Amino acid sequence: FSSKSSAVGSGDALIGGFDAALAHIQRKLPCDLIEMEESFGRSISVARQSELPLVVRLHGPRFLIGVAQGIDVDDQFKARVVAEGNGIAQAAGVSSPSRFVLNAVEEQYQRRLPCHAVIPSSVTPVVEQLIWNVNAVTPDHILFVGRIDRLKGADVCLSAFIKVLQTRPDARLTVVGPDRGIRDDSGRTRSGLIWLQEEIPQSDVRARI
Repeated sequence: FSSKSSAVGSGDALIGGFDAALAHIQRKLPCDLIEMEESFGRSISVARQSELPLVVRLHGPRFLIGVAQGIDVDDQFKARVVAEGNGIAQAAGVSSPSRFVLNAVEEQYQRRLPCHAVIPSSVTPVVEQLIWNVNAVTPDHILFVGRIDRLKGADVCLSAFIKVLQTRPDARLTVVGPDRGIRDDSGRTRSGLIWLQEEIPQSDVRARI
């Protein structure tokens, strides 16, 4: 079940169909807790409608993700940050994909999270025959997979690659992912291609990307 509303959660709104959906799930496969992301602070409403303990999963806190993506810090932005903080504070527990995100949340809201765990995002296991093998790879070829933005570290990868070329001039970099634009500290956002042209003027270097 899910709430289709994108409004910031106040904790007062009830989610239609929640009780019936949860009862159906419990009949099919009884569960001990509910885990949901922090978005919009909707976890407050869910916690009030369920007797099960609720764990908030730090999926993409607005204060952390929004700024990196260049979203305007307006009143709506600030209200969502507050709502998400309230939801995190009232949760029975918090799980995070990394220690960095967990620490950033505690610093943002000036609150220690006593019941928390760092649980990396799961991945599908690779069969043994397809596991990376040093004898089967293409030497000096680097692959970056992810959105082309600052949040995913595309700017760090590209800058690091320039340093790699200083000692390994035959290296190549392949970048795979949607180009959302790289935002710098001044607030300027440039597409990956524009970033390359302006930050890496040497055409022979760009040709290796």
